[in-house]
Amino acid sequence: MNRMADGVLKELDNQQKREDEMIAKYEALRERKLRRAQENKEKKMKQIMDEVKSTLDSQVQEKKKREQDIRMDLNQQATMWKKERDLWEEEDKRIQEKIK
Repeated sequence: MNRMADGVLKELDNQQKREDEMIAKYEALRERKLRRAQENKEKKMKQIMDEVKSTLDSQVQEKKKREQDIRMDLNQQATMWKKERDLWEEEDKRIQEKIK
């Protein structure tokens, strides 16, 4: 009787060990999948952040270029106005001298 009981208990222990091993394998597999999913999520987020940063950098460069173009246009306009004023002043002096 004791031998049979020992055999049954041994078989139950073996079965419990197999179940524990299966559970451990499942948990390890699940943990790897979760870790891989988290890594993929982090990679995707980093890629998105890199794209956003690149877009923002590009927009900053475009804004600087537009501001530089506007300054150049204003400087050209100011130069043209100065030349025009100088021409008018010369013409005005010439007319004043003719009148005298």
